[in-house]
Amino acid sequence: MSDYLELIPRPDPSTVNVGLASPKLSTLRDIFGEPRSSYTGDCQDITGPLKKRIVTKSVGPFRCTGVDVAVDALKDILAAVKREIPDLHDILGTAGMACARKVKLRQPDGTIKLGANPSNYSWGLAIDITLKGNLDRQGDKKCFRGLLVLSRYFNAAGWYWGVSFPTEDAMHFEVAEATLKRWKKEGKFD
Repeated sequence: MSDYLELIPRPDPSTVNVGLASPKLSTLRDIFGEPRSSYTGDCQDITGPLKKRIVTKSVGPFRCTGVDVAVDALKDILAAVKREIPDLHDILGTAGMACARKVKLRQPDGTIKLGANPSNYSWGLAIDITLKGNLDRQGDKKCFRGLLVLSRYFNAAGWYWGVSFPTEDAMHFEVAEATLKRWKKEGKFD
């Protein structure tokens, strides 16, 4: 078994998320509308029109709550991981997926500042992945080896890895901009 919890340097941005981008706020609002009428820094329920698309399902190693199409895609991603790297699959968990709140921005001194806009978690399209119950530390420019391995599966399925954010967030994966647009064109949101 590999040491999936080994901390390694953040990969060069040119080697991950190739051809993928984090979804724009305007795209999320255009496709789904607003998840709720107001936000705080705490997780709140999705109460807008998107609420009817929110499901809770097992995706293999854990259950999660999010937009139906994203949860189904996540299940497929993790099934591939189980087939090819069962020991990694067995230690996967989550710290959440659907969480309507403002963006949280880690400051250089380690404190958290709330952004003006809602987080992508507000649409149930982003997830934090744990390994053996451990969250990768945001902003340390390092990542767990297991998340790097996992990123190949997420990227192949059209999900963006947060390791490339200005403040590295290696635990974070989200449906990419192009994937959302493709799903819309394919009628998956009708």
